[in-house]
Formats: sequence, C-alpha cells, structure tokens
Amino acid sequence: MDKINIAERATWENVSEAPYNQVIREETWVQLTTPGAPTPVMNGVFRCELDSEAAEGKIIRTIDEYRRQGLPFRWKTCPSSRPKNIDEILLRNGMVLKDRLFGLIAPARSLTIEPNPEVTVRELVPELKEDWLRVQSSAWSVPPAGIEFLNQNFEREFESLKQDKQKFFLAYFDGKPVASAGLLFQQDYGYLVGAATESAYRGKGVYRSLLQKRIELLNARELPAVIHGIWNTSAPICLRLGFEKVCEIHSFEPVV
Repeated sequence: MDKINIAERATWENVSEAPYNQVIREETWVQLTTPGAPTPVMNGVFRCELDSEAAEGKIIRTIDEYRRQGLPFRWKTCPSSRPKNIDEILLRNGMVLKDRLFGLIAPARSLTIEPNPEVTVRELVPELKEDWLRVQSSAWSVPPAGIEFLNQNFEREFESLKQDKQKFFLAYFDGKPVASAGLLFQQDYGYLVGAATESAYRGKGVYRSLLQKRIELLNARELPAVIHGIWNTSAPICLRLGFEKVCEIHSFEPVV
C-alpha cells in the first residue's frame, strides 16, 4: 500500500461533484467553485501539480478570480504539489497558512477504539435535518448564509447518500446533538472527514465515539482509514489511537 499516495489522493478525489458545484478536474489540477456557498469549505484548489514556467501566473489568476467573485476559498498543498515553491508563491500573494494537517492512515482492523457509552452516534436521516443544521452552526461556526445554503440543498445532498458512497453521522450527549462527522468511500480506502464538536463537549469522548463508528464500517469493507487531522487537535488523538502519520498537507486561506 502506497500510504503517501493514498493520503494525498484523499485531498482531491473526494471533491464533491454536486450539481451546484463547478469542478475542474484534470490530471494535474482539481478546483472547486460554489458561487452559492460563501465558505472556503466549498471553494478552492485541492490539486496543483504544474511544472511549466506559466505555473505562477495561473496560481495568481486563480486567486484573483476567487477575490473577484467575493468567495472565501482555500488552497491545499501536499508533497506532490508543484511548483516546488508553491507555499512561498501563495504567501507572497496574500494567502496565509490556516491549517497544518497530518495525513494519517490506519490499515483495516488495526485499531481498537472504545467509544464513550454516554455518547449516542446516529446516522444522518432526513428526520435529523434540524439537528444537523444546528451542529453545523454551533460546532462548525457556519455563518447564516452557509446554513441557508445547506438547508436549501439538504434533500438533494441526502439523495446522494443513498448511493452508499458516503455517510454522515451525528453524535448526541445527554440527548443533545453536539458533533457531526462524515465518511467517504473510495475503492481502496475510506476518507474520514468533517468531524467537529461543540467546544463545551470536547474532551468527553465524542470525537472518539464518532471515529469508532466509522472505523467499524471500514473494517466491514476491509478498507484502510485516511484522516487529514489538524496537527494540534484531532491528529494527536488519532496518533494515540494507532494511526500513522505519512505526510503533511497545508491549507492556505486569504488574509482577512
């Protein structure tokens, strides 16, 4: 198993192809633009492997286009990103390193995770829509415009869950929805995404319980788990539980 390759591929292979997204997917470039969603989660460049002399010009034009549209966005880089000095180019052009992520992998059936019995994890269904939106607002700090976008597109997004290529979950503590997380299936790995817990409920085993549920599903399919964990929050937890760090991914956003 080429662990670095898998961890890197998770950066761009899982970019959503939803009808409201504009996706450019090429061999050396993957870019997402969602005009109706002013959030960096749904706008940005996730793969850039450009070796030509014109590479810096394309990077600058892309940054300027997002600014022209007034869209927050992010730019992710990893070991295979090109040009080799891409991080420097981004910093010179008004970007800042927002998150330093560890590319983490755990082979199937290699982990034993004990959930907190006080935490209930439920798979997302239409009846839990209001709980889902509440968590996106409270744990993820999605602004009102973003919540309205999620609300309007919830039914369409839920239809995609029926294809069994992705699943989302809510975690409840004392009957209150306090966290959410996702799991995206690829042919040779599962990508664990979108885990966020309300600040008042961190350190209570909520994240661990969400992790255990998703690992259980991956074990049933004999798939390794991939996580891009923030270096000082989720990554230390995952490393203690048995994940292996195989690379780093940097996530840049415009200076506010």
